[in-house]
Amino acid sequence: MSTENNSELQYITVPEFSKSLGIHEATAYRYIKRGLISNIKNIKGHIHIHIDEIEKTKEKANLNPVDDRNCYLTTYEVFEVLKKDGLCIRGISWIQKKVSSGLIKKYMKFKNKLYIHKEEIKTLKHYYFEHYNANIPSRKIEDYYTINELSLELGISKKQIHNYIYENKINAFKFLHAKGSIFFLKSHLSLIKEKIGYIDKYNPKEYLSIQELISQLEKHKIHVNDSSIRYLIYTKRIPNYVMHLNKYYFHKNELSQFLNYFAKKGDYEHNTHTETPEQEQKQKQKQNKPTTNFLTVKQASEKLQAPPIWLRGLLKDYFPNSKKVPAAGGYHWLVSKTDIDNFQKEYYYNHKTRMLHLIDHYDLNTLRSISGFTFDKLRLDIKKGLLTGAIKINNRLFIPIQNANRYLESLQYVLDTVYDTHKALEDLLKHYNNHPPPTDLIKTSSIYKKWVDIKINSSNARPSSLRGYTLKFINLYDKMLSYFHEEIWTTSNAKIELFLSNKTLSNELKKIFVQFLSYCENQNGINREKKYLYYYTKKDPAYSEKNIYSFEVYHQYYTHVQNIEMHITNATTCRYYANMWAYTIILLTNNWRGTDIVHEFPSIELDSIRADKLSWFKTNKLTMEESQSIINQLYIKLRNAVANKVSVLYNFYVSPNLIESLAHSLVISELHKRNIQNYIALPENSLILGTFFFGKKIVSTRVSGMDQHLNFFNPSPQLKDFDCLTMNRSTMTYLFYSILEEDGEDADLALEITKNTRSHKNSDTTAIYIQAKNKDGSINRVSVNLLNRGMFGWLYNYILLRLKEDIQNGQTIEERTDTIKELRNSISPMELEKWAIFLQTIHTNKNRVLDEIKYLPMEELKTLALKLFTNQMPSKEKTGQCLVYPNCKRKNLKTCYSCEYFIPEKMVLIEAISELKRLTSSLESTKYDAIRKRDSFFLLNIILLIDEAIKGFGIDVVNSFLPLKEKTQILEKVKQHLLL
Repeated sequence: MSTENNSELQYITVPEFSKSLGIHEATAYRYIKRGLISNIKNIKGHIHIHIDEIEKTKEKANLNPVDDRNCYLTTYEVFEVLKKDGLCIRGISWIQKKVSSGLIKKYMKFKNKLYIHKEEIKTLKHYYFEHYNANIPSRKIEDYYTINELSLELGISKKQIHNYIYENKINAFKFLHAKGSIFFLKSHLSLIKEKIGYIDKYNPKEYLSIQELISQLEKHKIHVNDSSIRYLIYTKRIPNYVMHLNKYYFHKNELSQFLNYFAKKGDYEHNTHTETPEQEQKQKQKQNKPTTNFLTVKQASEKLQAPPIWLRGLLKDYFPNSKKVPAAGGYHWLVSKTDIDNFQKEYYYNHKTRMLHLIDHYDLNTLRSISGFTFDKLRLDIKKGLLTGAIKINNRLFIPIQNANRYLESLQYVLDTVYDTHKALEDLLKHYNNHPPPTDLIKTSSIYKKWVDIKINSSNARPSSLRGYTLKFINLYDKMLSYFHEEIWTTSNAKIELFLSNKTLSNELKKIFVQFLSYCENQNGINREKKYLYYYTKKDPAYSEKNIYSFEVYHQYYTHVQNIEMHITNATTCRYYANMWAYTIILLTNNWRGTDIVHEFPSIELDSIRADKLSWFKTNKLTMEESQSIINQLYIKLRNAVANKVSVLYNFYVSPNLIESLAHSLVISELHKRNIQNYIALPENSLILGTFFFGKKIVSTRVSGMDQHLNFFNPSPQLKDFDCLTMNRSTMTYLFYSILEEDGEDADLALEITKNTRSHKNSDTTAIYIQAKNKDGSINRVSVNLLNRGMFGWLYNYILLRLKEDIQNGQTIEERTDTIKELRNSISPMELEKWAIFLQTIHTNKNRVLDEIKYLPMEELKTLALKLFTNQMPSKEKTGQCLVYPNCKRKNLKTCYSCEYFIPEKMVLIEAISELKRLTSSLESTKYDAIRKRDSFFLLNIILLIDEAIKGFGIDVVNSFLPLKEKTQILEKVKQHLLL
């Protein structure tokens, strides 16, 4: 023990090591990485360096002190010497560049400082005078103007001076020590003025520019333009002008000459007398008199639904009959109505791009977005003649929509949005081939490739996630090749920890590296004393893996989505709004992962409902029957939906009071999807919740929505803090506690049911998502019917009553058979005497089952309920449970509808009604009494099942499966064939 302590005393920390050498800590770590420091050790989680490395590092890194200090100068000292000798250089950077370029031979570095031998000063002077001195007329700074001084001297801007320099009209000089400033020789001032056209006699107070002259003439009711004045100059009608800086100027005394000239010409109105107020008013009315065939720019822009400034830019090319007329303070444009009509036949203003677009045409950018092709490919196909009818307007290409659609169809091109394991392995192999490992890492590289292949092949990730994993594996591969210089399993702990401390390595890469290190050591039979685990937390302190919405906020979400009247208008006008409405409802009643929702949710068939276009919802709403029929579709289509992350079948549920809201949001979303006329199978176009997708080559999802989605919460701004995972946790937590409150203290039952709704394989995983709270009520009861999953019937109701221990000794079995007695009223078309034997049989069978449940111990009943709630008691029907599974009491039956041990779920009605129609057909066609008697018994059981559903869910819900009128017709049809 003492020997080990003495050994540790020979090591010092990195800061102590750095201080002893006079270097920075970061430099010490670089020396370790470069191998200049080899004897290192990890002591209590920190890197320590042996004291013998101090002298060794001085030699290896050239850190020994300069032998003869008097012969060397620092770079700043050299700079001062050169400056005193009249050299104009830019600080020490100029000197350092000469060292790096190889001009200076005698120099040394010590403690990160550069020292130059005195003899090299002559070399620097010789180089300077050879390359710089000849180009400088004078080395005295007082002989020059700065750019600011020249700007004031000439009365022009610095920008204009830079323009003159660019045009080679002014010569500028630079001094190396002046940090980029430019100077102008004072003796060149007259030459500068001559080259730029500067007139000394010009005085801005005495002269007028052309625009200033036009303004003065307008005050005298003379309206001319720039061209008119220039014409007078070119024809020498007005000889008295000066050219200053290439612009025409007129002395103010010349104004009267202009007035007389235009007055004599007579083409312009010129009144020398003062008008009366009445005359001025008439003149204004005359000027403002509307022109029937023209509109102002403002009026025209309103008609075209475009900004006025955009329209003005098009007047010259697209509105040839427009005219410029005098107006108060200048001119304004009038746009011909004929031009506007012609324009609207061909063009329109696109508010999204804020540009001109051709009607019935795609611009190239729109076609690129639709197809997923690059601009280069589209231009090449236009050139090849594959994409025809292209029109070029203002350097923009437009393609007729019909031609574009034919082009896309002819290619039969579906964008490769699926980045699968095959593509991932191809990318990895390509990278491996382009980056072969060094000889000392060949085995490590081989093991890494094998390990990555296993990881990729076992991944169930979506394309975007898989692409991300692939890039991380590639990145880590490159990092390891550049850092390690020996097989990883032979590398010391200190070097591994130094690699993990590298700030350029992301937390994800460090986690992957630790996993690979463990695999690599197992493959080579290495049992390292120190085992590495890497765990990191989110940087955001506000982030919490246990964060959920408070009861109040969660309940606001729940009530917000149910307001159909409020949402329906916005949903029909905005696809993002409709998608977010549906998405939020699904998260509130199911624990599906967001990415699975947007990928797995199916399209809606609209044949069974009245809505066929979005405008229908302006005056109509779906009935409860229509809403339930939409939910029935979802149930059937989502039977085989798989949780992508864990490859477990999902369970789809809809809380009863969300059925109408979900149906409306999904139907509207489906109509939006159908309105998108695209031929390319992008998820954003082909999936009902397509607005959550982005990207073309690798399609990704934003499961917490984009800014456009969050507009759904505008009526309730406090709900805009929407997060998919937080909503998942909240739904799971409140479901867990709602079950717990239903069943007292049985947390295992609650956890198991919650696990089932999330499609987790392990309850421990589910527990991670549930926010634990004390029993004191810190999580409130959420009365949103989260546990209502659709089971119904007398047997199910009896089990719930037993679980709640609400059955008292005084209750009778007859009270539980009220359903049977009430059914007599619903089957009036049939003769009641035919039911006598049938009802007696049902009554006897049910009594026997009720007795079995009544005397079942509570713990056994809880276990039974747990299995029922988690679908562990399957029946022959997929949409129901068997109370005695796996010991079937009716093995000879093909269906379970007539079995007293069968507990149906709502969606059993789909199969039951199909069976009802089959039995009806069989009764009508059979010639045998035995078959008629058997099918009569089964048919009446299904009728009882339907009537129990009516009692449990209401007539409107059941009507969505089988309209009451149709049920009556079936009974009328078969009553003469029944045999009981």
